[in-house]
Amino acid sequence: MGSERGIDAENTRSKPSNHDGTDLQWAAQTITNHAVQCAKCGKYRYIPDKTHYEVIRENIHQLPWVCTSALPWNPLASCDIPDEIAENPKFLLAVDRPGIPATPPGWERSIHVRAGPNPPWSSCNVYFFAPAGQLPKTDRRMRTFKDISM
Repeated sequence: MGSERGIDAENTRSKPSNHDGTDLQWAAQTITNHAVQCAKCGKYRYIPDKTHYEVIRENIHQLPWVCTSALPWNPLASCDIPDEIAENPKFLLAVDRPGIPATPPGWERSIHVRAGPNPPWSSCNVYFFAPAGQLPKTDRRMRTFKDISM
């Protein structure tokens, strides 16, 4: 359970319609906030920025995340405080792949949830934006770009 990550998606658009006029279950969204699940209590905690989140995701197998890991940015962090996500109706849980290396300096990793009639977790796209403005679309191309830029 501790290896799951939560991602908060702010849905500010109205409910979209399909080409045949039927309502889709959700609008397209871009992931803007990140959260992680405590390996000890199972509660979700917001992570202050994407850089912290990527370091946690990269090291989650070797260093399971617990609520007290948030002490550097939240002095009250503990398993005793309520879940920060449970009461948020706009929270969309998407599980990120654990152990992915942090995005290289200058690069941007962006997660987009597609609009559609299927469950949201089955319809995410991950994009990597290179410093030169190139857009690798596959893991293999990402590794090639990463090898060249490092």
